[in-house]
Amino acid sequence: MMYNIIPLVIIVVCLAVIIYLVVKKFPALASIDLQSIPEEKAKQVKDRIIQQKFEKNWQRTAEFFVKIVIPILGRIKLISAEISRQVLGWEKRYQKRHAITVKHITSSHNKIKDNLNLVKKALEEKNYLEAEKLFIEIIKLDHKNIEAYYGLGELYLAQEDYRQAKETFEYLKQLQPNSVSVLKNLGLVAQKSGDLSAAESCYLKAVSLDKDNVELYLLLAEIYQAVGDNMMALQNILEASKLEVDNAKIVDKLIEISIIVKDQAAAKQYLEKMRSINPENQKIVDWEEQIREM
Repeated sequence: MMYNIIPLVIIVVCLAVIIYLVVKKFPALASIDLQSIPEEKAKQVKDRIIQQKFEKNWQRTAEFFVKIVIPILGRIKLISAEISRQVLGWEKRYQKRHAITVKHITSSHNKIKDNLNLVKKALEEKNYLEAEKLFIEIIKLDHKNIEAYYGLGELYLAQEDYRQAKETFEYLKQLQPNSVSVLKNLGLVAQKSGDLSAAESCYLKAVSLDKDNVELYLLLAEIYQAVGDNMMALQNILEASKLEVDNAKIVDKLIEISIIVKDQAAAKQYLEKMRSINPENQKIVDWEEQIREM
């Protein structure tokens, strides 16, 4: 590992220090006056002085190396070994924990998948208590499982348990504040609970996020008809009809609302539209009579 390089680095540094100390002493030789020594002995004297200087410096350096550097290197080696041991221990503990976490996640994921399949079967068999139990088990495994919360909310709504449905969809709204489906279902809960103002607010927010949603316009029309605002109801049905021109359900509502607001021309126009798209509609005769009496 990288920690084993440290002693080698220290040794290289120490050798560099030794070379530096030896070389540093060479300038002292320049101060020797060779002119005062007989020419034939000058070389011998110079060589002897160089050797003495070198031996003296080498002895000092060796003593320093033995007393200071070797113990430090030994200590560094021990520290490096301890660090290596700790790092290996951390790696093993991490690998073990990671393996346990992956195993747990995989197990939970498989359990959730199995429960979702069982929920579908329970709903098909109209076993709503079992479906509720399975949804709750999924949520225990995954506290933010959107599919489970959504299914549970719709289940409560279908069972007319509006308090539980509202709580479930309110929590979903925290997870998905701009979800059109969540806002629509909150509107349905409010509408069925009699809080038409809250329902209108939810539907309007949803429409602002999805202006091509036919169902939302029809739900708004229901709210406005319920409070007696037929012109607003008509406006929203017309918005829906722009998106689905040949939708018989929408044409039906246009005929009904036109009769209510006493718009005979519009009622006749939409009645002819109905004849073209669904001539077998059993309400045509009744509409004709109501239009004649306008």
